[in-house]
Amino acid sequence: MARVSIQQIWRLSAHSRPQLPGARTWVPGSTLITSGNQGSFQLTDDSTAGVLLPNPLTVLTTSFTTFINLSDLPVLSGTTVIPLRVVGLVLIDPNDPYTHSRRPVMVAPVVEQITP
Repeated sequence: MARVSIQQIWRLSAHSRPQLPGARTWVPGSTLITSGNQGSFQLTDDSTAGVLLPNPLTVLTTSFTTFINLSDLPVLSGTTVIPLRVVGLVLIDPNDPYTHSRRPVMVAPVVEQITP
């Protein structure tokens, strides 16, 4: 069986990247940093997935998360919304860092800032 890396999937999915930068945006003031790129932020999703998942959705990042058009997690700061594309796996977290309750979160190996 062939192994496929997240970078290969990312390149193959390039044709499906959203053209509407405002569809998925970082929630200003939501970034929580544990250490380096380990932490979380919240994402507002006004697309179809936003109907199926909680809005805002908590996104968890790790030291293995790749940031594209962003240097690292601490860049997600300030008061202006930032359009993002996040690739990840949705899991149930028994203790969401924002609500302290059981709800879906996304573990993100890739976070990309969308530029017009």
